[in-house]
Amino acid sequence: MHLAAVLLSETIEGLMEQAEIAIARNATLLEFRLDGLKELRYSALAKLFSQFDVKKIVTYRSKWNNGFSSLSSAVRDDLILALCDMDIDYIDFEYPHDMHLIPKVPENIQIVLSFFDFEGLAKIYFETIESLVQTYPKLIIKIAATPINISDLKILWGWARSLKWKKIDHIVLGLGQIGQITRIKGYDLGNVWAYGQIDEEIGEPFSPGMLRLSVIERSLDPDMVVIGQIGEKHFKFFSRGLRHLHKLRNDKAVVLNIPLEYEAEMVGLLNWIKDGLLNYLLIEDPWSEIIPNYLDELDISVSSTYRCNLILVRDNKLVGYNTEFYVIKEVTSTYIKDNPTPFVYVEGVNSIGKSAIGYFSTTDADITIRNRTVSKVEKLIEKFPRLINSKKSLIQNYDLLINCIPFGLASYPKMTPVPLSILENLRLVIDSVLSSEPLPLEYEKTNYNFDYMDGKELFQLKLLEIQRIVSGQAPPKVSLDNSILFRDL
Repeated sequence: MHLAAVLLSETIEGLMEQAEIAIARNATLLEFRLDGLKELRYSALAKLFSQFDVKKIVTYRSKWNNGFSSLSSAVRDDLILALCDMDIDYIDFEYPHDMHLIPKVPENIQIVLSFFDFEGLAKIYFETIESLVQTYPKLIIKIAATPINISDLKILWGWARSLKWKKIDHIVLGLGQIGQITRIKGYDLGNVWAYGQIDEEIGEPFSPGMLRLSVIERSLDPDMVVIGQIGEKHFKFFSRGLRHLHKLRNDKAVVLNIPLEYEAEMVGLLNWIKDGLLNYLLIEDPWSEIIPNYLDELDISVSSTYRCNLILVRDNKLVGYNTEFYVIKEVTSTYIKDNPTPFVYVEGVNSIGKSAIGYFSTTDADITIRNRTVSKVEKLIEKFPRLINSKKSLIQNYDLLINCIPFGLASYPKMTPVPLSILENLRLVIDSVLSSEPLPLEYEKTNYNFDYMDGKELFQLKLLEIQRIVSGQAPPKVSLDNSILFRDL
């Protein structure tokens, strides 16, 4: 399976520079897009192709930059046939635009026949493809279409499997963010090559779903760990952290963000895990409270919190976990081992806050919650009878504080989010807010005698907990470099 780089420039010199960079980054196939050239010099093109001892495919699109090619159809046809006399291995034709050229191509050049739909799948007629291959058996079929949802992606997968079963050389490529997994799972699809982008500023213009050559190269390893994430929140941080932790275990890994719009798509997505397309799946809100209904088995961390943020397969069953449950348990255990009935104060409601409430509800802790939205508090109290609304609580002294309100960030005031009287006897404050700057509660620890854990440290513990559950082993005792992990916080 080739690692292919798409080259596009206004000058032949630019194409040459991109080709050198792509080969240095281990590309084994170069696709020269000539429709971006301002000037076509045949002799210079012939010299360009002869300088690279890798497989080469040449493309001149009939449409480019939302308009038609600057060449007339006749001139474009002459150019394409002239290219076939140069040192190339493949020529890319568009269906149906270039069908009349197929009989004129020399036998030593293999034709890649491309079928496009940039708006969905409706323009791809698979029956037409199957019949064409009967007439022209040496074609490589390329399907590049935009799956709108998980169901569309399933159709793409079916087309690829059909071509693979019939031993028809092909590249089936899903465009956009949902289609990204087709770039990673080229082996499963039976693709003859996989496309990677040289750089966001070099070669083919970046569009959603594209991945760098380095990522695609990792995907050529059949043992690569493929991680999915539903929800965009903190995606970059999860991706960096988990790839680093897998690297410590000598694993190659990639994290894919998977857009999910409708609950009806959930079953199709979960089948990806059962089918082995994903090694495990991370879930962000709002899906974390919906997805447990679709799982075969719930860990105690999910049944206790009604939330799931990690799914993997155990004994052919989809099992859900809530890593935040275990992080809260680990962080607070030393503070409550000598006090079996601690007083816990939760300020605000986010995933950490809800997970903390779920965990402490399995203990003898007294839990007080304060939140500006009364309806959210009432719903939580229905789920967790031990929970007390701060307006009705008579507790004055607390042992633990879980803060979920981003005071000090954006439009929030730079002030301590809770009454100062609550801070007086605290032993531990867990501030779940991710921030590049110290937050008000961190400053308060100098005035009060409590330990403080910030959102970045808490996030690192979540990463390590994911590793522990997935691998079944104790996570490596490492501290990730915050300047790298959270560099764009």
